[in-house]
Amino acid sequence: MFTGFLVSESAVNRSYAAACVDKLLTKRDPQSNQLVMTNESLTPEVLMGLLTNLCNLLNEQCDLYAIRTLFRVVQLSKSKVCDFSDQLGNVLTKFIQDISMEKETISPNYVYILFETTALTLKYIGGNP
Repeated sequence: MFTGFLVSESAVNRSYAAACVDKLLTKRDPQSNQLVMTNESLTPEVLMGLLTNLCNLLNEQCDLYAIRTLFRVVQLSKSKVCDFSDQLGNVLTKFIQDISMEKETISPNYVYILFETTALTLKYIGGNP
């Protein structure tokens, strides 16, 4: 996929790569109207690569495309996200702390999607003992 571009030196390339991954994760088959990418097609390696690269990108900048893609990855992976709960929980907590300290204005959409991603992660983690 485009996960290699998520680590590009260019911020524009990283942002566009995140947008492309988001589009791939929401792409539907025209005949069946089912998602092309499913929970089963997300292997642990692909999931780890996406989560790592997206979180690294978001550590560097508040990117709306990247946070939206992180939401889609969590949404699609469902309970598979439990394997990464410690790392993802720490990263999401840090992002929330960062935006609470931010002096500049941050997009309300970014904040909304961040909280939705956190809530969805907690939902999937809480459903697994």
